[in-house]
Amino acid sequence: MAAGVGPSAAASSMLLLLLFFSLTSVPNPATALTCEEVVTSLSGCLAYLRGAGAAPPPPTGCCAGVRHLLDAARTTPDRQQGCRCIQSILRSFSGLNLSRAAAVPGGCRVDIGYPVSLSLDCST
Repeated sequence: MAAGVGPSAAASSMLLLLLFFSLTSVPNPATALTCEEVVTSLSGCLAYLRGAGAAPPPPTGCCAGVRHLLDAARTTPDRQQGCRCIQSILRSFSGLNLSRAAAVPGGCRVDIGYPVSLSLDCST
């Protein structure tokens, strides 16, 4: 049997990341959005973000999660928190295709208000 990263390994990685964010993220009183919610919402994007080559449109579940986050992040503090969480996710998971991450909002036909990038200043 060939060794590889299967669905259970991806699920284990997601659970570890959820646990990490639930234990380490101290919510800002003015912020209702949590990193745990961001991770959960974007879990449908994980396999897509690990893909290589030309990017097909993101999966329906990924786009639904992006739309959920857009609806949940109504205030400036929420959008800033979402931005920081997305950057943490991009840094925490190995093997993510940053070009695909940057293309998710456009592929899902949503405007999140900022580009998906590790270098973005989330404080503005």
